[in-house]
Amino acid sequence: MLPFLETEDFDELVEQIATKEITNEQIHICSIIPFLDNRQVNRLFDCSLKGEIDLSPAGFLPFVEDEKLYDVAEIIEKGEITTLSMDELLPFMNNKTIRQFFKTELSNLKSKAK
Repeated sequence: MLPFLETEDFDELVEQIATKEITNEQIHICSIIPFLDNRQVNRLFDCSLKGEIDLSPAGFLPFVEDEKLYDVAEIIEKGEITTLSMDELLPFMNNKTIRQFFKTELSNLKSKAK
């Protein structure tokens, strides 16, 4: 049935999951992720990062955009997120994003050394 639903149907489903009207026990959230658009994936991924839904953020990583992964990497490095580690995140980041993050971190280290 999922392949035949419209964006609006998924919007409603995502909102019900985000507000805990529907739980992972009632519907396997991982099974719907491939059918969601980027905005919907980001909504549930953010909820998962905050611990608002009962699903590990790592389950979303194959579907999260590179830019979002970079932002999450920065938050992890600041220690603001404990529900996901850099070790879990790195395999899903593309080389360009990893290099960009490395350069930023290197620059930060240089600034701290001064």
